[in-house]
Amino acid sequence: MLDADILKTFSRRTLLLGGGKFILLSALLGRVFYLQVVESKKYKHLSNRNSFRLHILVPPRGRIFDRNEIVFADNTRRYSLFLKPEEVGDGDSLSHLFSFLSMHIELTEKDRSRIENLIKEQGKILPILMKNNLSWEEMAPLAARQVDTPGIFIETDIIRQYPLKEAASHVIGYVGLDKKETRYKDYRFLYRVPDFRTGKSGIERSYNDILTGESGELVQRVNATGRVSESFKPQKKDPVPGKDLKLTLDARLQEYVGEIFDEKSGSVTVMDCHTGEILCSSSFPQYDLSRFEGKVDSSYYASLLNDKYHPMLNKTIEGLYSPGSTFKMLVALAGLEEGVITPSTSVTCTGHMMFGNHKFHCWSKHGKVSMVEAIHKSCDIYFYKLGLKLGIDKINTMARRLGLGEITGVDLVGEKSGQVSNRHLKLQIMGEKWVQGDTVQSSIGQSLTLTTPLQLAVMIARLVNGGKAVTPRFVNNKSPSFEDLGFNPTHIEIIKEGMFSVVNRSGGTATGSAFNVNGIKMGGKTGTAQVRRITKQERLTGVLSQGQLPWHLRNHALFVAYAPTDNPRFVASVVVEHGQSGSIAARIASKILKKTVELYQ
Repeated sequence: MLDADILKTFSRRTLLLGGGKFILLSALLGRVFYLQVVESKKYKHLSNRNSFRLHILVPPRGRIFDRNEIVFADNTRRYSLFLKPEEVGDGDSLSHLFSFLSMHIELTEKDRSRIENLIKEQGKILPILMKNNLSWEEMAPLAARQVDTPGIFIETDIIRQYPLKEAASHVIGYVGLDKKETRYKDYRFLYRVPDFRTGKSGIERSYNDILTGESGELVQRVNATGRVSESFKPQKKDPVPGKDLKLTLDARLQEYVGEIFDEKSGSVTVMDCHTGEILCSSSFPQYDLSRFEGKVDSSYYASLLNDKYHPMLNKTIEGLYSPGSTFKMLVALAGLEEGVITPSTSVTCTGHMMFGNHKFHCWSKHGKVSMVEAIHKSCDIYFYKLGLKLGIDKINTMARRLGLGEITGVDLVGEKSGQVSNRHLKLQIMGEKWVQGDTVQSSIGQSLTLTTPLQLAVMIARLVNGGKAVTPRFVNNKSPSFEDLGFNPTHIEIIKEGMFSVVNRSGGTATGSAFNVNGIKMGGKTGTAQVRRITKQERLTGVLSQGQLPWHLRNHALFVAYAPTDNPRFVASVVVEHGQSGSIAARIASKILKKTVELYQ
């Protein structure tokens, strides 16, 4: 009986002990399975992380030079502090790291909050920029301690530098963060680098692929504390630097224009009429590119966006203006080419013209004028009548041959095409049919026609270069070859004679702007574009002078020009927003073309 009780007790204990061992063994096997199978990817990653560290090497961005190799955009080195969240624990570990770093650099609560939020948003794999533009005094003690402080590292990177600041700011453009990663497929490795920047505007954007280069990489073996292994030879692939760009711009001319343009808002363009090389392209107000080096000054950027003169708008290619009387040479050429008028055909200007029941005014009473005299004195009546003889369709055709109403194809993003008055356009915009009175207004560059300052430069270039369809450019990629537009050379000379008279003969609308540099002179044409309609009542009681009007209601001032007059090489277009009169723009253009001639004589 006793033996049976002992056996029963022993069997129970054996069963309990065996069951316990089985449970423990099952738990152990389950844990092994979980670690080796379920969590295998995680621990493989941690193992690799403790073994190798990959650094993406950013290539130096290509530099941008002017035609004489003066630097517009360059690179300079800076020191930046980065955090590797995966090497720092949560909570207290991160707080201790912040405390240590605060002994050497300024880290505000806002900085800490930003970093903590980034860790939550993007995880712990990607490094986070803690502070850039470290001074040597800030960088040195951190660099000495980074081996003993896991989770931080110092990077010496390259930032863009714009030594000429405002000069050509709208053409050169700037680089910035691409937060939307719109070019991820092209730069997927570089996007892994915090603070990687791409071209945001101007040449920096148009030629971004050429300027960026190709990324490199550095692979190092490290231990769990982040110390680099000396027994492993780092594997390095050097980055390929971006290519340098040499522009057609002349930095001397750019800086000169910036000094002498003292109006609130406008545009200046100087171009070689034979090659299309743009020597100067300035939009005003300009902005300081040096404020876009490294981290953009947010307060400065906000002030640019809120400025009523729109400094962030490249008015040379994005500003749209009625061409005013600069359009008259185009109408004159169309009249000669179509044979509806001859150079000797004269018209009598009495200061106004009745057409139907509407009175169309001229700005003066010019008496009897020929074509050259009509250009010389800018007689509206002459061109009203010539426009009616031609008709809007032929005017529109000539405008397009001279480059209006379509983009020029210049190598900048954002160019506007403008528009040239025509039947379809009026129907589309106003829902009305074209009438002859519309043709009258269109003949002097008013009505629905809108042009960019660059288009005006192209127009004048095609008029004075012998009728070649020149197109503008900032980078010379190949020798230019332009279509011959087939204009009668005699007709071109008549137009040029009229433009010569505007500047160099008594009674011209720009005689105060003439210059003579060793026999070299300038020809041109003024334009005054109305921005408001003068009512009948105002004509009866007296038209307000431009000075009496608020700035935004004053006429735009335009001037197109060329030099030398005997063998044209340079053309210019100047637009002064609300500058009152074309003679204001003419005085600016005169200084600029004179300087250009002196530089290239």
